[in-house]
Amino acid sequence: MNDALREKAGVIQQALGLQRPPIALAFVDKPPESVETVDEAVPSSCSFWRMAEQGVFYATEQQHRNCPVGVMTMGFQVAPEGEEEAKAIIDAMCELEYLSPEEVTAIPGVPPGHKSIVYGPLAQMPVDSDVVLFFARPGQAMLLAEASDSVSWTGSGISAFGRPTCAAIPMALKSGVPSVSMGCIGFRVNSGISDDELLMAVPGAQLESLLGRLDTTVNANSALEQFHTERSAALN
Repeated sequence: MNDALREKAGVIQQALGLQRPPIALAFVDKPPESVETVDEAVPSSCSFWRMAEQGVFYATEQQHRNCPVGVMTMGFQVAPEGEEEAKAIIDAMCELEYLSPEEVTAIPGVPPGHKSIVYGPLAQMPVDSDVVLFFARPGQAMLLAEASDSVSWTGSGISAFGRPTCAAIPMALKSGVPSVSMGCIGFRVNSGISDDELLMAVPGAQLESLLGRLDTTVNANSALEQFHTERSAALN
């Protein structure tokens, strides 16, 4: 295990008071040695995120195919034998006006070319992380956004959306800055994440700079909290 990585993950989780560890994803052609695959079937790609809290594993393209939307966002192809079912699910979403037909073709995806995805706690990843997922309450997500310098008025800002939650991953990779999803209903059901948490996806390449600013961000917010508390008390 990479000691520096373990320390980095611990600093982030402790500084923000996160209930869950940061989860990392790496898109690979072949799994690293000693990393095993999962045996169980899952209903969605986001189900793997919760499993990753328990340890490192990899999942193949085949193992993602129970979730047509997740297949697209994770950069895989819908298998020929699954096309009919995938179309039925997408059509149902459109009939419910949950998605529009135009949206379906516009949903972002990770660039193709990989054959599997390595999942696991950031502190235990045996390979470089392409993206890191944080399950955070709004206040914690704001600290992450500030530390990543992605909410500066002089910058391009941070993208935030609802469904599908897994689209936050290709959005972060494409833009090079964190992406936030408020969490779609499929994500809530299949991951068990409560309504008071949202998802922030941070490009792995940005972790070093985020960590470098995290202490400053946390300390500044703590000082401002005290300032506003005292000012509010003085006016009451």
